[in-house]
Amino acid sequence: MRLRDRVSIVTGAGSGIGRAVALGLAGEGSRVVLVGRTPGPLEETKRQVEVSGGAALVCPGDVGDPRAVRATVEATLQAYGRVDVLVNNAGYNIPQRGILEMAPEQIEGVVRGNLTGSLLFIQAVLPAMLKARAGTVVNVSSIAAKRPALVSGAAYSAAKAGLITMTRVLNLELHNTGVRVCVVIPGATDTPLMDKRVAPPSKEARAAMLTPDDVAEAILLAVLMPGRALVEEVVIRPTVQVEFRRQVPPPAASGA
Repeated sequence: MRLRDRVSIVTGAGSGIGRAVALGLAGEGSRVVLVGRTPGPLEETKRQVEVSGGAALVCPGDVGDPRAVRATVEATLQAYGRVDVLVNNAGYNIPQRGILEMAPEQIEGVVRGNLTGSLLFIQAVLPAMLKARAGTVVNVSSIAAKRPALVSGAAYSAAKAGLITMTRVLNLELHNTGVRVCVVIPGATDTPLMDKRVAPPSKEARAAMLTPDDVAEAILLAVLMPGRALVEEVVIRPTVQVEFRRQVPPPAASGA
């Protein structure tokens, strides 16, 4: 129970990595605040936390909405009086991933869901963490940020790469404040996001992937390290690599 009396906010907590992280944090004694766009899955995560003897607060909302983000942090402080951990796990992609397939509002949505929302949440929790001179932020990126592939698309890959750079800059800005920022970079993980691919991976391919629990273990490593230690970047990938390819024809030349 290394996080007894601590409070953690987890975005994208309704399924996959987010649910696994929430359960892991609760298992270490943390009270967890569950964030996501759909209340039903969040309530199921809360049920699982409580069955295991933990405490959870459900705060539905879009991470890309500044008002929803502020309301979540305010509700957390009102309920528990502190924020010790923030896990920016919410991720979003669309089936239309080729550069000419995406409408402008879709590009904006992907960047907002994967990058802007994380910045907004960090802004919102930092005052409480700085006042306490302690806090851990974990941003969940993707191997697509380091090894770009057509299967992920330009908008998603760029947004996830932004999380890595953002983490490095924030650690410079927050130097000597007691607040540390980590980025976890998972390879292929068997989560519901895989279902949004144009050609969802097969059962055999999913069996070779990481599980949400695998990634949650990496996130907990960063959170549970003593305050004097910063794990800035963790890459975790399957030992068996499965090649995913998506053939996208080159964009037509202007005037062709």
